[in-house]
Amino acid sequence: MITDKDFNGHKRGSNAGQNFGKGAIALAILAGVMGFTNPPRDEYLKYASGAMATEIKKSVCKPSHVPDFLGNFAQTLIGVCNGVLTSERSTMERLIDNTTERQNLILFSIYTTEVVGKKYHTIGAFGNFLSIPAK
Repeated sequence: MITDKDFNGHKRGSNAGQNFGKGAIALAILAGVMGFTNPPRDEYLKYASGAMATEIKKSVCKPSHVPDFLGNFAQTLIGVCNGVLTSERSTMERLIDNTTERQNLILFSIYTTEVVGKKYHTIGAFGNFLSIPAK
């Protein structure tokens, strides 16, 4: 027969209650951290406008989109394209702000932005963003 014996004056007992309590404390701490690091809308606007500018630079501001007869001006046109994207960042932020819905779930947020017929979903948590490819 196996019995619990005293070990240094303490009886061994079930750790289930202790583990449950520790798990609950850990979850409460995690929830608190997530709540405090849930990024606000203005941070999302900066993130999204930067992502949009990068996407436009990759797809529009490149030599292959400049007609051949403007070959000598290609670098100038690419520079102008990049410059407009940099200088009009606030305009892009306003566009994104007007087309974005935020679901604030306290621990994290889900941002849905619809631009040019495409819906972009982004999760904001722990001070960062994770974008889900557009549909």
